Amino acid sequence: MLNPTTVAFGTVLLLAFATTAPRAKAADNDKRDPATHEAQAVQQEIRQGKLKENATPAEREANKYARCDNLQGEDKEFCIRRMNGEGTVSGSVEGGGVLRELRVQVPAEPRPISQ
Repeated sequence: MLNPTTVAFGTVLLLAFATTAPRAKAADNDKRDPATHEAQAVQQEIRQGKLKENATPAEREANKYARCDNLQGEDKEFCIRRMNGEGTVSGSVEGGGVLRELRVQVPAEPRPISQ
């Protein structure tokens, strides 16, 4: 005959394991590594003729500034400055992306003096 304490302890351990063990979900099985997904999408676009595998320096230069086309005003100016190498760059293409940061000092707006 089993000791009731042993049965209770075993049940608690089994429940703890069942609730913390990783569960396979159908949706998780369909997900791919984002870098792999992006690489496959690029290869598909090259095959479809939507993208050139080896761009000329002029095409690369145009692409560099095309990132800023949807911006306006100061945002577009700052984007162009980042593309020209101002600011800091971190990350890598292999790591999933490059982050370009430009810090610009903006003068404070004067506040009305309350009396």
